[in-house]
Amino acid sequence: MDKTARDIMNSPVITMFPEQNLMEAASTMVRERISTIVVVEHDGRVVGILTHTDFAARLRRLPFSQYEFVEVLSRLTSW
Repeated sequence: MDKTARDIMNSPVITMFPEQNLMEAASTMVRERISTIVVVEHDGRVVGILTHTDFAARLRRLPFSQYEFVEVLSRLTSW
């Protein structure tokens, strides 16, 4: 395969800060149709990633598809 990461990556990278609300992260994922958000400190240093499967693990619903994500949004407020 001659493809590179650049050929299939999403750009620009969607980021959030560690102290941001999970509902905001979930809404962003649905709105932007992405399954991952990069978590960065205010200086831009990457400290982790948040994926749609992280939400599934929290709800103990595995396996979890991106298409079920909208349903998860309605449950987030009960955490």
